[in-house]
Amino acid sequence: MTPDAMTDLVRDWQTRLGLDTWAITIEYGTVEDGDGECEAEWEYNKATVRFDMDQIEDGDHLAFVVHELLHCVTRPLEACADGLAGKDPRLLEWTRQSTEKVVSDLERLLLRFTVRPVSPPSH
Repeated sequence: MTPDAMTDLVRDWQTRLGLDTWAITIEYGTVEDGDGECEAEWEYNKATVRFDMDQIEDGDHLAFVVHELLHCVTRPLEACADGLAGKDPRLLEWTRQSTEKVVSDLERLLLRFTVRPVSPPSH
């Protein structure tokens, strides 16, 4: 996928997720700890999302966009948890893992409604 197509995908999902009032900057290049990241300043409705296009496999672009944008949605809760964790590295890691779990679960949930119909379980 080209960066222009990825930008269009981000803008589409920015609207779908109710982030239309956010100023979201999109950057492409190397991401230090993975293939995508989001730095959200939730109190100002402002964020930067970064994607390492060389690390994202074909067909995974939508999932990465939804995942990173969901960090904007969950950032206020993460900020509260970080505040409660203080400087305790164990608690901060727990907060990070919990945030990633929630964001990943929400991503999968949303993609179930947009990518393919889900068959009801057979009894």
